[in-house]
Amino acid sequence: MKITAIQLLLSPLPLFCWLIACDKSVTEYESASYFWLGSLLALIFPLFPNQSLIATCLVIIWYLAEPMRERLKFLLLRHKFRKEFPSTLINLSTVVRAGSPISSAIQYVAKRSAGIIRKELELWSTEFNLSGSPISAIKRSAKNWNFQSLTILATTIAISTKSGGSIAPYLEEIAISLKNELRNEERIRTLTLTARLQGYITIPIPIFTFLLMRHLEPELINTSLSSPETRTIYLLAFLLQLTGAIWIIYSGRRR
Repeated sequence: MKITAIQLLLSPLPLFCWLIACDKSVTEYESASYFWLGSLLALIFPLFPNQSLIATCLVIIWYLAEPMRERLKFLLLRHKFRKEFPSTLINLSTVVRAGSPISSAIQYVAKRSAGIIRKELELWSTEFNLSGSPISAIKRSAKNWNFQSLTILATTIAISTKSGGSIAPYLEEIAISLKNELRNEERIRTLTLTARLQGYITIPIPIFTFLLMRHLEPELINTSLSSPETRTIYLLAFLLQLTGAIWIIYSGRRR
């Protein structure tokens, strides 16, 4: 069986999905969804008799291994940063209420923090010592971590510095808002977990069934693939499965 133009057209889809999964602009859920979708699409490669195409797929996976590890590391650090940041804001608010300026509060909390929180606070403190304001460093952190609450924090500090008012109540409000946001995200993920799992389990079943039939009855499958009408049906079924996978990804994104 020769590789058709349709098969060659579909062959880059796993690479496309994996590249999206490596993009730092997508969320954790989207990254995991695109990664598993790409892995699912990669299952079509063993159906192709051309060994060079399979070798190309393996080379692509090998070169994508490093960015995928970096992406996974970034996601874990981002999740940890978002989870610990509300407590950091509460600590900053407490120090500011005690009479310390925001610069001293950042230095104080940084010395008593650990991990990624301490690293970010030290960058903010260094920026404050160099330029007299940590706002640009906070905005860079917001861009690097794709974290909207940091942008709000930078704006709050800028307004408070110009107006001369106390920043402590605003820090507490941001912390409370962020805690509620994280709690709602966790609640939504829990409520939609069953539906997503059903989708992930249901979508691969036809493909696994086809692979099993090809293993048990290779002559039957090869005979069916020799017919243009049957190949059209197989292609249509695959496209419907792909549409269902994309729908699950974007429905989860809206939630």
